[in-house]
Amino acid sequence: MTPRVLASVMNLYQVFSRYPLDKNMQASPIYGDKVKEWNLSISRKPMQEMNGDELSFLAFKVGYTWGTESDYKHFLPRFLELIASCQEGLIETFMVFQKLEYFDWHSWRKEENEAVNEFIEAFWEQMLNDDLRPFLFEDCFFTFYEILRYPDYLLNAWFESNSSFSLQRFCNLVADNEKLFLENKLSERFDSKYEKKIEASEKILKWARSSMKNKLKSRVNEIKDHDFQVSVYLAIGLLDDE
Repeated sequence: MTPRVLASVMNLYQVFSRYPLDKNMQASPIYGDKVKEWNLSISRKPMQEMNGDELSFLAFKVGYTWGTESDYKHFLPRFLELIASCQEGLIETFMVFQKLEYFDWHSWRKEENEAVNEFIEAFWEQMLNDDLRPFLFEDCFFTFYEILRYPDYLLNAWFESNSSFSLQRFCNLVADNEKLFLENKLSERFDSKYEKKIEASEKILKWARSSMKNKLKSRVNEIKDHDFQVSVYLAIGLLDDE
C-alpha cells in the first residue's frame, strides 16, 4: 500500500471503531442453525487477523441476508485493507464497494463519509500508478464513478498521472470496450440502475477523445516498449474514428 492508502486505512479503523462486533448477528430464518456456525467463524479471532478467504462469505452476505448495516461498517476497514494490499482472496471487491451505495453511504456521519471517500481516492491513485491486478481496474473505475458524489476526481487524477501504467490502463480501457466507444454506448458498462449512466458515458467519452487522446499523442514517442507503443497507436486511431 502507498503511504496515503495506509493512512486512509488507519483512519477507517479509527472512524468505524464505534461499531462493535456483534457475535450474534441475525440472519434470514431460512438458514436455521447455520447462523450460529457463521457467527462463530467471524468471532474466533480478532478482525485484523482474518484473511480474505475467511471473510469472503461475510462480505457477500452482510447486510443482505446476514447481519446489518452496522455489521458491514464494523468489518468495512478490514475489507478495504485487504483489497488495497492485494490480500482480498475470495472477497468480491465490486460487492464490497457496491454495498456502499446499497447502504446509502452519502447519508452516513460526515467523518464516515469523508473517511471512505479518502480511501477510494487514495486507492484509485495507487491503482493508476502500479501494475497490480489490471483485471480489477476497469470494474473499480466504473463502480467508483457510480458511487462517488464527485466522480470527476477519477478522470482528473487519471489525466494528471505521469505513470506509464496509467497510460496502459487507458489503452486497455479503449481496447476492451472498442465497440462501446465506436457506438457511443459506454453507458452499458454501468449498472442498469445507475440513473446518470448516459450523462456519465458522454462525459467519459468526451474526456477520452480530447484530453486523453492528446496526452497519448504527446507521449507516444517516449515509449520504448514496442507492444505498448502499438497499443497507444491503436487507441489513438480508435478515438480518432468517432
